[in-house]
Amino acid sequence: MANIAIYKFNDGTNTLPIFESSYEYSYTDESNGDGTITRTITADTLPTSISFKDSEGLVSVSYINTESISNFSYLFQNCVNLTSVDLYNIISSHVTDMKY
Repeated sequence: MANIAIYKFNDGTNTLPIFESSYEYSYTDESNGDGTITRTITADTLPTSISFKDSEGLVSVSYINTESISNFSYLFQNCVNLTSVDLYNIISSHVTDMKY
């Protein structure tokens, strides 16, 4: 299983990213003790798209596995509480769509 995304969101919002249809993944949650939860998403295969569109509870993103991502459209659209995104490991060589 590979890590797909690691991010923090406000407790009670159950923030999940949107992947291509029928994409299968698992996740674990860890309370941070400050009203936020850190979620780690894992999967056997890498996704070709990911979006946190309309995830109002999303606070920060510390990792996204982008090795196979071709579609980043709407990645953080309407994420009104997002304050931090770590883009250090972003690989965009396969990306064909980054609108919005």
